[in-house]
Amino acid sequence: MEDEINLIDLWQVVWKYRWMTVLLTMIAVVVTGIVSLNLPKQYKATASVLPQIEMSKVQMAVPEAIAGGLLQTQNSMADIVVALLKSERMRQDIVKKFNLQDFYKAEFYEEVLKKLSKATDIKVSKEGVVSVSVVSTDAKLAADIANFYVENLENLNEQLKITLAKPMVTLLDKARVPESKYKPSIKLNIVIAGVVSLFFCIFLSFFIDYCRNIRQQEKEPTISSGTAK
Repeated sequence: MEDEINLIDLWQVVWKYRWMTVLLTMIAVVVTGIVSLNLPKQYKATASVLPQIEMSKVQMAVPEAIAGGLLQTQNSMADIVVALLKSERMRQDIVKKFNLQDFYKAEFYEEVLKKLSKATDIKVSKEGVVSVSVVSTDAKLAADIANFYVENLENLNEQLKITLAKPMVTLLDKARVPESKYKPSIKLNIVIAGVVSLFFCIFLSFFIDYCRNIRQQEKEPTISSGTAK
């Protein structure tokens, strides 16, 4: 019975401040929608490759620019491909090829490399397929960079002589220029804003009601003492 009473009391508090909840939620949704519409559109392009199943001998002398555990002879070809894709040498070639320092409007070269890394997502599936995804405000540039990641693998392998396997990978899917945007997702942003603001308003309703009850309780002794006199 007490639980039922408590639920009724809670609902009464929410209902008391329903207009505040509706108003603030609507404001949050509208503002989020306007901001999302004005955010720059981002596009995502993905290229996927399948590394050679059998790996040739991996050389032990590897330049420091190649990271990701290439010195471990037990690494699979997929691990080597991922390490090359994530290497600083690869990023340097991409920055130079597409003049990304001007595109990102970055003052320092290290900042350009960081932005490129942040815009790139490299994954390996359970089947061993390596995918390279690039996000950019320029749809064509995103596709070009994703494809260059794959194309430049053979060049790096030739220069650094990582493995004798040629080609290192088989191209499964070439990155295409995306027609639809990847971000921002206006509908998703609006839903998130609505849910968050709703819970915030409910919490705010309880807080306001609690503060009012405390003030009322503080005033009651003063009123009682004044009546007694």
